[in-house]
Amino acid sequence: MSTSDIHIRQHQDDRQRVKTAPNISVPFSYKASNDGTDENLLILLHGLGDSHVPFFKLGCSLQLPQTAVLALRAPEQIPYLYEQAFQWYESFDPLGELIPHPNPTAALDLLSNITEHLVNGCHWPPARIHFFGFAQGGSVAAEFGIRWVKSHLDSNFGSITSVAGPLLSYPTL
Repeated sequence: MSTSDIHIRQHQDDRQRVKTAPNISVPFSYKASNDGTDENLLILLHGLGDSHVPFFKLGCSLQLPQTAVLALRAPEQIPYLYEQAFQWYESFDPLGELIPHPNPTAALDLLSNITEHLVNGCHWPPARIHFFGFAQGGSVAAEFGIRWVKSHLDSNFGSITSVAGPLLSYPTL
């Protein structure tokens, strides 16, 4: 091969290397990757009674290469508490007892809207989106993954990790 056979051209890519923060309807924290290339998006979902702030700190402390961090706050404040404690779906009845079979539909609808915005508006490929949820946030992440696969047969997420978050639609007890 001679040097005249080698052709160098600049790679044309319409995706931004560093993406801007999304415009979504719930409070959130967002940070672009430290290395200046946003190839992956880690979405963090907190557990019952928490907020997005500690999970955002966790996501940033991981310092994953080429990975932006998005921590979402659950939309519902837990009633009758004075502190800032949030839930992804209604978890307690009017007497303060835990609801045995909660309905996460509103949280799944919210996550659908957010993810559609991330994919279509912010140009994150689904295969580069990774969900990490703890407890109630893990249940929402897992249930959302099932919903997404049923409606988007041609695109899967990069990963879904649920720590101590059971599937609500397939109870084991």
